[in-house]
Amino acid sequence: MTERSMIQQDIVNATNISKSTISKYFNETRGFPLDRANQFANIFGITPEYLLGVYPSEFDALTNVQKKVISHIDPDTPENEAQQIINFSENLKLSRAPKKTDNTTNIVDETDEAQQIINFNEKLKLSQASKKTQHVLRAADNGSEVTDSDLAALARAKKNGDTL
Repeated sequence: MTERSMIQQDIVNATNISKSTISKYFNETRGFPLDRANQFANIFGITPEYLLGVYPSEFDALTNVQKKVISHIDPDTPENEAQQIINFSENLKLSRAPKKTDNTTNIVDETDEAQQIINFNEKLKLSQASKKTQHVLRAADNGSEVTDSDLAALARAKKNGDTL
């Protein structure tokens, strides 16, 4: 409203909705009628999605290759592993920089680079699974409690072919 120098009365005039009802929408003491989202969006010159607070996520703006790489990284990846993945990616970027040899340019294909990052991440996961497996087995041998999380880690390790 501010950007368009509007007041509530302007909305009342454009919608034929009472001023008290419009006020309740803005004060959030009454639910906004979804069937009027297009009408209100047109008044403000915005999309209905924006009006309702639905914004495109950063994920939606990524390329398919970027989404593929992200989908292979576990949300519980430890900070040190995440940094290793970042470093690996940065090194790939450096290797991708155009290199002049006999007036020709060599550039690493984006898809190959994504696969290299995915492979690197998988190796890190297996390494971490192996460490977790050793930790859990030591705990069990010492008579320490083995949690559901520990059992899940063992199951993942077994699935990944980690030797127990």
